[in-house]
Amino acid sequence: MRKTKIGKLSAVNIALPGLRAACLLLTLLPMVAQAETPQEKGLAIALEADRRDSGWQNQTASLKMVLRNRHGQESVRQIRNKALEVDGDGDKSLNIFDSPRDIK
Repeated sequence: MRKTKIGKLSAVNIALPGLRAACLLLTLLPMVAQAETPQEKGLAIALEADRRDSGWQNQTASLKMVLRNRHGQESVRQIRNKALEVDGDGDKSLNIFDSPRDIK
């Protein structure tokens, strides 16, 4: 290192090639340490998605669906949706058509 005086200020000059090499090494080191196969990476993503999806327990929603044909005629449906998270068995959902009553 070499100190240089600029007016009343002093600055430390660091060799740029050495600094660049150190930055490059610190940047690449985590990539080498975390190298994994595509299968391992895919499994890690799937496990993380599953972990984030658990714990919501249940939800309900009320929906209004409007169906329009090409002539502009409308059919309106009122729907309730209920969903339940079941540990070890996946998620269950139920759609209930409240109106019109003839929907099966």
